[in-house]
Amino acid sequence: MTYKRCRVKLHAQGIVLRDIVKGAEIKTKKQQVCRKGEFLVAEIDAKIGGIGIVPENLDGAIVSSHYFLFEINESLINKQFLNFFIRTPIFCDQIAAQGSTNYAAIRPSDVLGYSIPLPPLEEQRRIVGRVEELVGKIGEVRSLRQKALEETMLIYKSAVASLIQPNTNKSHIPHPKLSQR
Repeated sequence: MTYKRCRVKLHAQGIVLRDIVKGAEIKTKKQQVCRKGEFLVAEIDAKIGGIGIVPENLDGAIVSSHYFLFEINESLINKQFLNFFIRTPIFCDQIAAQGSTNYAAIRPSDVLGYSIPLPPLEEQRRIVGRVEELVGKIGEVRSLRQKALEETMLIYKSAVASLIQPNTNKSHIPHPKLSQR
C-alpha cells in the first residue's frame, strides 16, 4: 500500500505533496491522517511559517507526530480568512514570540493560545473577497512589469546593435607596423 505524505512550505505558503511512499518505507511509525480543510502546524518550522490549511488534493495524506492538526470551526471562522490571516505580521509575530529563542519547537497549547480576530462571518467573507481582488491585481501588475522588462531588454539590444555594427567597408588603410611583417 502507498501513502501520500505532505509537508508545509515555509512562510505560510501552503501545504504540498512531499512524496508518495510504500508503507514499509516509512521510518516513523506514528503517523496522522490529514483531512482537507484542517489547520496543519509543523512543530519545528512553525516559527518560520510552517503552517497552512490542508488542501483537497491532500485529503488522506499522512504526517508524522511532529505536526499538529486542528479542526477549523467554520461557524466561527472562514477558512480563507484564516489562510490569509496566518500570513500577516500580526500572526507571525505571535509565533516568533512563543517560547525560548534557542528552542524552535512549539506545542499544541501554544497554537491554541494565538489571538485571531473574529469579525462576523459575513465581514470575514467580505475581507476575503477584497484580499482576493487585490491579489488578482498584484498578479496583473507583476505580469505587466515582466512584459515591460522584456520590452526594455529588446529596446536595449536594438539600441546596442544600432551603435555597434560590423564593418562592411572592404577598403582599408594598411597600418605601417602591421604591413611590415
